[in-house]
Amino acid sequence: MMGRTTKFRFLVLNGEHDFGGHETPEWRRVHEWIRKELDPDVILRQEMTYSTREGRRGFHAARHALGMTGVMAAGTTLESPNPTGIFVKESGLRLVSDYPQVTNWWHPATQVRVAHVGEHYTTELSLASVHLDCNSPTQRLREAEMAIRWGGTKEVEDEKGQRRQVTQPCIMGGDFNSYSSFPDELGPLPDMAAVRDRHHVVHRTLPDRLTPDTRPWDTLNTAGFTDLALHAHHTLGQRKALRGTSHRRTDQGAVKGQQHPRIDFIFANGSIPEAVERFEVVEVPGGASDHHGLYVVFSPHSFWQAVEETARPR
Repeated sequence: MMGRTTKFRFLVLNGEHDFGGHETPEWRRVHEWIRKELDPDVILRQEMTYSTREGRRGFHAARHALGMTGVMAAGTTLESPNPTGIFVKESGLRLVSDYPQVTNWWHPATQVRVAHVGEHYTTELSLASVHLDCNSPTQRLREAEMAIRWGGTKEVEDEKGQRRQVTQPCIMGGDFNSYSSFPDELGPLPDMAAVRDRHHVVHRTLPDRLTPDTRPWDTLNTAGFTDLALHAHHTLGQRKALRGTSHRRTDQGAVKGQQHPRIDFIFANGSIPEAVERFEVVEVPGGASDHHGLYVVFSPHSFWQAVEETARPR
């Protein structure tokens, strides 16, 4: 185990087709790895493909295997039954509410709020697991535009009758099926003119069919969210935080010996990024997924202070 002590840990993980389902050795091996080696407090999952079957039996098996409570997306599309989900360790957090997302999502997001166990910190934190549309850049942009509201602002009246703005603290992560526009990534964006899989080109580019889609990433940045991998690179000198997160075939632009680009991200708003201590891109044992996980370690005291500071009226 990576030093339980006083750290606060997040894991973002697209488990390709649910690691084969809860009755397979791969599924059991991955969940044991998560529990023993990573020991996260929060997991933002994508592609829980088989977890809805037989009364969500696979979802409940995951809760027990991980020793965590959880929420799974309210539904899936018939064409792509790959729900998202969130797991929370209730030794340090309380899952206080969940908000089913259905309308206008290809893969409905999972969105909840959690609170700190104990009385010292009172602000609720919004968490979201997202899996943006793999087929349509237009739909991905729409989904990103809907997602930013979970870290939105509202006006309140203080004790002096003055109107102030309050931000909802939020951490959001998942498979964005698109790229970042940061110019110095470890994995360069694919040369779409050279990609042989032309369906992949349509799915991952703007209408000119040459420009890789970065609009969801740009949307979250414009809305005040921070890419935590980029924060770890800039602030903590952790260049490896920008490692590629998904395998790509050579007919989809992969170049031998070259890093893949990032398509999985975790974002936070307000002061929350300042509490990050470490960011790792972790490989799933046995190649059980075509995505790597994002593993973020926070200082717990600084983390909740940052959550409170983010929500402070301004």
